[in-house]
Amino acid sequence: MAKEQIANRQLWFILFIMRSTIIIGFLPVLTTADALNDAWISAILVLIGSLLIVYFISLLDIRYKELTIIQYSQLLLGKTFGKIISLIILWIFLQITAIEIRLYAEVIVTTFLPETPMIYIVGGMVLTAAICIYMGLETLGRSADFLFFLYSFMVVTVIVITFLEIDLENIQPIMARGWSPVIAGTLTPIILIKQAWVITIISSEIESPQKLVKTALTAIGASIIVLIIMVFITIAVLGPDMGARSSFPILILIRSIEVSDFLQRTEALLIFAWNFGLFISVSTYLYCGARGIADLTGIKDYHALVWPMSIIWIFLSIHGFEDIFALNSFLQPEVFVPYGIFMLLLPLILLWLGYGIRIIRQKI
Repeated sequence: MAKEQIANRQLWFILFIMRSTIIIGFLPVLTTADALNDAWISAILVLIGSLLIVYFISLLDIRYKELTIIQYSQLLLGKTFGKIISLIILWIFLQITAIEIRLYAEVIVTTFLPETPMIYIVGGMVLTAAICIYMGLETLGRSADFLFFLYSFMVVTVIVITFLEIDLENIQPIMARGWSPVIAGTLTPIILIKQAWVITIISSEIESPQKLVKTALTAIGASIIVLIIMVFITIAVLGPDMGARSSFPILILIRSIEVSDFLQRTEALLIFAWNFGLFISVSTYLYCGARGIADLTGIKDYHALVWPMSIIWIFLSIHGFEDIFALNSFLQPEVFVPYGIFMLLLPLILLWLGYGIRIIRQKI
């Protein structure tokens, strides 16, 4: 199979879109720990924590430029433990995709298309992404090139429209309850940075792998700046209570703004942005999952795995959670944080430990 390649610019677009899209869908989890009007401060701490994790992921990955994590994990930890770590990473791709698609489908069905069976929405998104990935990674890169500016325009437009309605009294008093709620509010969104494991699959196919760390950090940093702005605006417009308790506060936020009698249904901008972003996210996860399984099993061409994986994702997205309440329960800090810490930090710690032991052995 011919080597595929994308530009660092395209990887930057992909990472930015993936992270900022998850902000649109997962914003409610920022306030489940009762950060309330201090949720924007939690978002600033999320920036610091996320950049640290992405730094260590990309810094290790750059040491094995030609290999995916599936390959170099076995080099560092041995075949058995390397494959276990690989399966954890692959499960992350599968599960986070199913959660993102289900959230999107729930919003579409609940808000816009109540008579439409969910399988059509889920199936349409996954199969469209499958077509993209079956055509190759370069197609994903070109899709990111095309959609980035349209996606960014829609997100910026939403920010500008809603920013005009902020009420600074809603974010006061600041830090009235101390640091505990603020720090607790950072845990779930920081754990969601586990999506950055896609770097360890795609990085072997970028034009300038030596620039990976800079590409990853700036993309994730820019996306979390969007997070900080969106959280601040949501709390400042809706107030801490509604912003914290609503299932989809950004949608309620944009619907609460009346631009003019001529311009109605401005929430369509948000939905279109979410749709475009989710397409890039699902396509990326699908590529990483198919490529990862191919590397793990020794299959030379990952394309043969794209369609079976698509069917599995459609099934898991629909049947993985009984309803939106079950999904929200899973995302609560008391459940999601311990589980997420294990899934995020265990592979990272073991891989760096294996790398350290390997370096020490080479020097002896």
